[in-house]
Amino acid sequence: MSQSKRVIFLDVDGVLHPFPLDFATAQGSDTTECLQASCMQQLQRIILSTGACIVLSSSWRFFPSTRQRLQDSLASYGIPPFQQWIAADAERDVKDRMDLIMEFVEGNPETVSGGWVVIDDADLAAGHDSLIAEVFKQHYVKTNPMVGLTKELADKAIAVLQQDDDECSESSSMEYPC
Repeated sequence: MSQSKRVIFLDVDGVLHPFPLDFATAQGSDTTECLQASCMQQLQRIILSTGACIVLSSSWRFFPSTRQRLQDSLASYGIPPFQQWIAADAERDVKDRMDLIMEFVEGNPETVSGGWVVIDDADLAAGHDSLIAEVFKQHYVKTNPMVGLTKELADKAIAVLQQDDDECSESSSMEYPC
């Protein structure tokens, strides 16, 4: 029997990279780094607490250079690299991101078997009034784009991931199944 897996569908801008970015406080004094240390630490905490892996849902998935930049930042926090991202369809990106994520969930049940959460600053379910949208909302953590991922929102993401999987033991939650 395969181990249940937990997944974070991760946006970057407005989650790890708040707007407007204060470059003076962004990860030390390196002004070329746009990801905020406090947000990265909260992402790290979610992953360490749940053993979740990342599926990139951000527009950063469109370009190899931005994917690599994110991979490098994740590595600097000891976060395993992401191996997957949702469909890279620029025509459908933000306005249909909920649908793209749900297509991934439905098409990859083994990947999300232990639970999944979406962390994004956009109101992805706005204008959607369906059963699928209701399911999506139960797995959705919305950040304030001016603040990014906070401790409270990280706690919520952890709770969403843990509610879906009673089979993972404490010891296996420290493993990275993806």
